[in-house]
Amino acid sequence: MWGGMYLGYYLAKIAHLNINDCLTIGIEVGLQNTGLAITIATSRLFLNNPTMAIPASIYALFTFATAIGFGLAVKPSLWNKIKLDTLIFKSTTKPKPSSKNS
Repeated sequence: MWGGMYLGYYLAKIAHLNINDCLTIGIEVGLQNTGLAITIATSRLFLNNPTMAIPASIYALFTFATAIGFGLAVKPSLWNKIKLDTLIFKSTTKPKPSSKNS
């Protein structure tokens, strides 16, 4: 499941890129493999078999969760930055400060 992500990550690491670039390339490679699998399965030029796209489509539902897991596995320092309040959607508008009328 994470094979493409790890392959992209380690190839970037071999190229001496920094950890953030390695992580980004690993995630991008892993996510694009899903789209590529669906395209190959459904394209008239290749397999032309929509049934073959079902496993990739199911995996596509979980790609972002696996990308987060991959990021946390490769760069454990991300665990320290995760806070519960950042996972909850908050309103982007700030409350107006109350004005005291004297």
